[in-house]
Amino acid sequence: MFYRDKALFQCEMPGDAFELLRADASNEISFAAAIVDWYPNNLADSLLRERSLNSLRIKPNLEKLVLIGHSRGGKVAFGLATEFCKTSLPYSAIVGLEPVDGAFENTSLKPQVLPYQPNSLNLKYPTMIIGAALSPIALLPLMPPCGPRGVNHEVFFENSSPAAVHFVVEDYGHMDFLDDSVWTTSTIVCTSGRTRGPMRRFSGGIAIGFLEAVLFNNTMAFDYYLENPHQAPTVTLSTAYDKGWSDRPASTKAFASSA
Repeated sequence: MFYRDKALFQCEMPGDAFELLRADASNEISFAAAIVDWYPNNLADSLLRERSLNSLRIKPNLEKLVLIGHSRGGKVAFGLATEFCKTSLPYSAIVGLEPVDGAFENTSLKPQVLPYQPNSLNLKYPTMIIGAALSPIALLPLMPPCGPRGVNHEVFFENSSPAAVHFVVEDYGHMDFLDDSVWTTSTIVCTSGRTRGPMRRFSGGIAIGFLEAVLFNNTMAFDYYLENPHQAPTVTLSTAYDKGWSDRPASTKAFASSA
């Protein structure tokens, strides 16, 4: 994927709609760590072999590696960030899209990734959490919600240490980040909004703004919406929290400004 004059590469881990029912995410974290460790000796050659890219002479910058995860994938991302499985590469930022640490209220999955203490995740890079206001609401009386309280985005942000930011979007649910191709399946499992397009556009746009700020020191757009959440395009934000973003560690600012 190309963004302005930059080529962005993403590696997606496979998942399924029922993975929240499995009680241990250790294998997924280990698998993700193996992918990260594959990058240094293999990614550049793999890009050269890709016919659509080999004429561009793209060289991956592995000093700008970002973790992004949705739902249980958010737990996997934080598992890498907290070094449950240590990897050979450092990370520059982490983004949690409706991350969950378990399938039931106040019940976390193995392995324990969150300390469940305020400001206890001592990460050396910025964190952004996006939550959906409808995620703690169960679709049916006998079903757990898809973002149960006590293990959802609120807890991830509470545990995050500065610099961290947290956006909560009104009128959307846990699965409203996903493509329309899984609309029918997700709406019989999770409380959802009327349409997903606005949520996808907001979350994608704010993620790009966050990464522009962290990786390239272009903070104007991101800071504007953090300071003026009522001006967010396509969606209504119920809250926008800033935990030390403007006072984030000098090391992260220096990293961005040297890009």
